[in-house]
Parts: sequence; structure tokens; C-alpha cells
Amino acid sequence: VIAGGPPLEVSLERGVLVEGRVVGPDGNPVPGAAVTIEEDLPYRFDFSAPRVRPVRTDEDGKFLLRGVPPRPCKLSVSPPAEYLEPEPERLRLTAPLTGHVVRLEAGAWIEGIAREHPSQTPLPNAPVLIRFGEHVRNLRTARNGSCRCAVVPGPIVVQAVDASDSEHGPKEDGGFQGDAQANETLRGVTVWFIRKDLLRPEDLQ
Repeated sequence: VIAGGPPLEVSLERGVLVEGRVVGPDGNPVPGAAVTIEEDLPYRFDFSAPRVRPVRTDEDGKFLLRGVPPRPCKLSVSPPAEYLEPEPERLRLTAPLTGHVVRLEAGAWIEGIAREHPSQTPLPNAPVLIRFGEHVRNLRTARNGSCRCAVVPGPIVVQAVDASDSEHGPKEDGGFQGDAQANETLRGVTVWFIRKDLLRPEDLQ
């Protein structure tokens, strides 16, 4: 704004509502999924483009996004670990969108546990990395040290990960490799950690 210059004009654009549900392969609601939407731009970054605050689905799998620009947008869903993350969905918005359904998939699952070596104590909140196909997924174990994750059928690799907020680091050769079969759960996966004060310096690099 320049003193003595012309009045500053601000143009406001009315956004639209996007309302819908996130459901699993069986049609049941998926609570706790993060839903975001942004303009579908031909270039990657545009700091002037409006941003819509992400929301999480409620117990009925429902979400409501307000102030969405009425233009081509991308709707993205980051689901709980039991489901695969879908590709962003392109929407051409010219009016409020209601009753939109996002259906998640899960081709196979793995179940496992993180343990401390040599005590075999289950480790809660342990950082675990899972590779399958071209995908990489990071997660933390539950309070009892267990984890469950959706994967694409085929070869998988499960690894312990070093984290600054953990007293444990990955044990050498403490990961898991195997094959996940379609529509089945691969159980018995174990990843091993060791206390950092017992690791060699080269293991922490």
C-alpha cells in the first residue's frame, strides 16, 4: 500500500462445500482418515493458491471441507495403516459436492511385533518401515508392540528404523522379508531393536 495511492481493493471468492464419506472395501465407514483438497495446478507450487485445512473423518467415516475453490481440485485421503493410500482424485467443482464416497482398498495385510534384543520385550511406539512394490510406509507400533498394515500382494520388506526419540536402534539383520498373498494376512512378522547404548558407533550412522 502506497500513501496517497489508489484504494486497496480485495476480491473475495466464495468457496463451496465438499461433503462425503470414506469407506473400506466392505463398505463400512473408516474413521480417522485424513482428507485434504487443493487446487489441481499444472505446476507444483503456487503459494498464492488457497489452502483448505485438512480434516479427519468421524466415527461414521464422514468428512466436510469448507471454502473449497470452485475450480479443478485434487482430493487426497491418508487412511489408517490397515488400508492402502489411494491415488488423489481429480474433481471439477462448480457447485457444492455432497454424498461423495471414497472407497479404500487393501490387497493384503501383514501383522507383526517389534521386540527388544535379547530380552524379547515388546516395544511400543517403535518406528517401523515397510516396503512393498514401489511403496514405502512408515508407522509406529501400538502399546503392546504390535502393528498391522495393508500392503500390495507380493514381496515385502519390514525394517526397524532409528529415531531420535527412541532409546532403541535397529538390530543388524533384525528385519523381515517375505511374500504377502492376495486377500490374506501374513502373520508372525518380527522386527528386532537393540538399546542404543549397546550398538556399535557404525551401527548408528
